[in-house]
Amino acid sequence: MVSSPCCRYFWSGDDPYGWFFPSAFPWLLRIDSAFYHRKEAQVVKLTQISPKYLDVSEILKRINLMKPDVNFTPLRGKSVVLRARDPRLLREFYAKRFQPEVLRWSDVWPKDSTFEEVRLRFEEQERSPKEWRLWIHTLAGRLIGEVSLTDIDRLKRKAEFSIVLFDPAYWGRGYGSEAARLVLVEAAKRFDLELFYLFTAADNKRAIRSFEKIGFRITERLRLEGEGFVKMVAET
Repeated sequence: MVSSPCCRYFWSGDDPYGWFFPSAFPWLLRIDSAFYHRKEAQVVKLTQISPKYLDVSEILKRINLMKPDVNFTPLRGKSVVLRARDPRLLREFYAKRFQPEVLRWSDVWPKDSTFEEVRLRFEEQERSPKEWRLWIHTLAGRLIGEVSLTDIDRLKRKAEFSIVLFDPAYWGRGYGSEAARLVLVEAAKRFDLELFYLFTAADNKRAIRSFEKIGFRITERLRLEGEGFVKMVAET
């Protein structure tokens, strides 16, 4: 935080928007606290726009006030419900997420991660304005997976998408496809996004077919550490 004779303003060094002067809109700080449960103000940078001409709706659009919290309304489909991640279920998440069969196709986590490492990463993810993660539940309430948006870029209107189902019993039965459709439609509106991309193993044919059914197409083939991957893109 920096002081000047005329105002107090904030700078967020890794966000592409510019400067934001909250002294003109003190109520934003109260809103921010209510949504983020944090002491400091969430700040955006608005480039090439003089603060005196800022439109309140533009500010609200660019501040990530939409992180799901205890007041988040679940997204409900015919077979799944997407809910905000509940730390009370973290032990269950840890036990299911790190099964060898699940890690084989979705190994972004180190395979030997401890529960404490997962807990700390969970808290970091929940604080990040560039990540949006929901847990997938059956209509009966069983936790079966996670759907995620990461690297949310509001300036370029794009984000990376990923999904994992923890329970092989639910693979290939439409649960993942429905969860993906729900979150992509909601994310396009919530964050004003127009492009989603993902990476998956080139030999994960089941996943590739599922992604193609919901509008993704292969745009690039890659090799990383000797393994083949594909990049897929979907536009709203």
